[in-house]
Amino acid sequence: MNLIKETLLNEFNKKYSPNVTDNESEKIIDTINAKYEKNSQLATFIKSIINKRSNDPFIGSKIAGEEIFINLIEMLKNEKGVHAESLLAILGSLGGHECIDGIISALRSVVSDDSPDKAKEKSAAALLDILMVETKRNETYVIGNRIGNTFVSFYHTAANDNTTDINLLVELSSKVTSKIGTDVYWETSFTDFVPESPQDIVKLFEGKFEQSLDRYCFSPQERMIAFALAAQKAVQQAEKIIGKQRSLEIIADYGWRTSHYLTRKGESDGI
Repeated sequence: MNLIKETLLNEFNKKYSPNVTDNESEKIIDTINAKYEKNSQLATFIKSIINKRSNDPFIGSKIAGEEIFINLIEMLKNEKGVHAESLLAILGSLGGHECIDGIISALRSVVSDDSPDKAKEKSAAALLDILMVETKRNETYVIGNRIGNTFVSFYHTAANDNTTDINLLVELSSKVTSKIGTDVYWETSFTDFVPESPQDIVKLFEGKFEQSLDRYCFSPQERMIAFALAAQKAVQQAEKIIGKQRSLEIIADYGWRTSHYLTRKGESDGI
């Protein structure tokens, strides 16, 4: 590994992961004190979580994931209850989006570039084995093993056991990647229900859970795990109605597409 790539990889991993130094923890606590000076009880609670991070790096993800799940249930609930497939499709889409968004956020935080075409950012991504593909529709898709492995981590966490079907992801990969940049890319495999397309779900729900993520998650990986844990709770509920395998298939089918589509505030990134 050449020195430039090794340096970038170390900086990226440090920014992406939940591990922070004592000095960084102190800075986070100072920020919390300033941000919630009028709500000392909440500030104390958040600081107590930060102090437990050394023993449980994803403690913030667990709390944020719980809040995401509860708040989403409240959004979707009607007189008949909650439509299980819609719940899973939403969490799959948002989780997939967070997989790519976290990686790109970490990358951008360690790469300073003011050039209009983001050439330096693309070059840095390539060093991390990430390829940014632009289409004639002014859309940007991101592909590579790092993206795929991150989504597999999300998928495994949602399943919370060894029943995950990796063959399903392999099939999705070959089927979906070949349709990058077309409307067909957003057509899911499910014909018996259509809550929204994965792209429309992200546009509809992106930012709805930012308060929980901002309070408890201090790294991109923590944010992704928060959505994965919310998806895990959704699977545990939905499997009683539609079965576990179908629940995971919905999450995979919706999540895989958004995990490769780069957006910014619901719009095409246009890198």
